[in-house]
Amino acid sequence: GFSAGIAHRAGESVERGTPIVWALTLVGAVLPALLLLLLVRSVADRIEPGYGTAAAITLGLGTIMLTFASEYFSHVIAAMLSFGAFAVLFRELRGPPRLALLAAAGLLAGLAVTFEYPLALTAAILFVYCVSRRPPVRAGAETRWFDRRRGRASAYAAGAFVAAIPALAFNLWAFGSPFQFAYADAIAEQGF
Repeated sequence: GFSAGIAHRAGESVERGTPIVWALTLVGAVLPALLLLLLVRSVADRIEPGYGTAAAITLGLGTIMLTFASEYFSHVIAAMLSFGAFAVLFRELRGPPRLALLAAAGLLAGLAVTFEYPLALTAAILFVYCVSRRPPVRAGAETRWFDRRRGRASAYAAGAFVAAIPALAFNLWAFGSPFQFAYADAIAEQGF
């Protein structure tokens, strides 16, 4: 309390930490925001040519995404990774089947969950989108389609599992169990 020396030392400490905060904000929020805008523009142009820029501007100015991009919030990078997973699946579903793209989508979705746990719901929805590719119409295609669906699911799940390794390793290091998450110890009632 009321000590000029303590206040001066605290100010110096903040000044020393400022460059790394700026660097983390640039890498963890500003660049992902720009990538997200570019991804939205690209996907929207594929869906409705000529409207991609309008969709990206709407996302940037019509939501709080750019506000979060000016601060170090993990929401922006998590949203970029999650939408990136969708963009990869969107591309794969409109081209020839490629398991590498499905694994990449799973990796992006899993990394999004690593940043923000609630995006597990989005990853699950993208999993359903991943296995929704229709088989070619041929005699006996149903059996082959089931095998392909299993392969598609496995590729996506493998990518997501690899992306979950950092979160599981952190949980093991911090809490002693890979399945003990930080939210489990949140205080619901003061004093307990």
